[in-house]
Amino acid sequence: MASSNPPIPLNFRTIIFCFLMGTLLGPLADCVIPARLQIFTPPETWMVFHDRLWIGCGIILPFWSFIIVRRYDPLALIGSITFILAFLALLFPAIHS
Repeated sequence: MASSNPPIPLNFRTIIFCFLMGTLLGPLADCVIPARLQIFTPPETWMVFHDRLWIGCGIILPFWSFIIVRRYDPLALIGSITFILAFLALLFPAIHS
């Protein structure tokens, strides 16, 4: 029987996985949180860098999830669900409008 709370070590693979997840979930959370509750708004000059970083993380996350962190049981599933949500957010931009 699988454990509901398996031990996941803190190493280079899991740190990069957390960075990829945070970068992909940031704009999705921005669509959900109202503007009046946001504490920090980045300058417009950062948006070009942020958009490119978001696209790069979206491309890398599925490969990182299935190849690198596959041995840590729930991370591959969490990464694939996040990738699917980010992909759906790109397909249906009217959801957050």
